[in-house]
Amino acid sequence: MANVKPLNLKRQRTIPAARRATEIKTGDLQAEVVLDVGIFHVEQSFTYAIPEQHKEQISVGSVVQVPFRNIKHIGMVVSVDSRNKRDLFSIDSLLASNVLASSSYSFSKRFLKDT
Repeated sequence: MANVKPLNLKRQRTIPAARRATEIKTGDLQAEVVLDVGIFHVEQSFTYAIPEQHKEQISVGSVVQVPFRNIKHIGMVVSVDSRNKRDLFSIDSLLASNVLASSSYSFSKRFLKDT
């Protein structure tokens, strides 16, 4: 007789934990990312660690995929700085780089704030 595995409900399956960057090394970078979460009143940016393999490609205006509340969301990088925060979630992947120039972003931010 064949071994039969018990069935698991969808809600019983574990969600893989997002990677967190806990250590800060010299040259590590972090990015402020504005997310498209479908909630209009969420107008703040969130800080994510930039992984080693994407350091050279990610800049202001890059479109990235990041974890937010156990779901992967698309966001745009609005600033890149040297890392000063511990225990940050890492950016999962780079979808497109330099989609929006930093000058265009600052102009649109100023314009939208005035309206």
